[in-house]
Amino acid sequence: MARNKVARKSATKKKAAKRATKKSLRKKSVKKKTVSKNQQLADLLIEIGTEELPPKALKRLSQSLYDNVIGGLEQAGLTTSKSINARRFAAPRRLAVLVPA
Repeated sequence: MARNKVARKSATKKKAAKRATKKSLRKKSVKKKTVSKNQQLADLLIEIGTEELPPKALKRLSQSLYDNVIGGLEQAGLTTSKSINARRFAAPRRLAVLVPA
């Protein structure tokens, strides 16, 4: 009989701990940050320095970097209407994508 009481108390404590955890997770939910009128967003420049790249491959490589950067930003929910105007740059030793704020 004593064992049943201990088992019930243990189960009750576990349930209480689960409820407390759920409550704390709800409180810690991520709130979206907003930009106030005084703050300005900055442009995002992603530049990769490389060894000498073949000139014939530059267009394809820069397009691939552009697609992956924009796709990653969209997946993370960080795109704006100006993100459509992102530009890509390519040189034999550099690949870059510029995303306006």
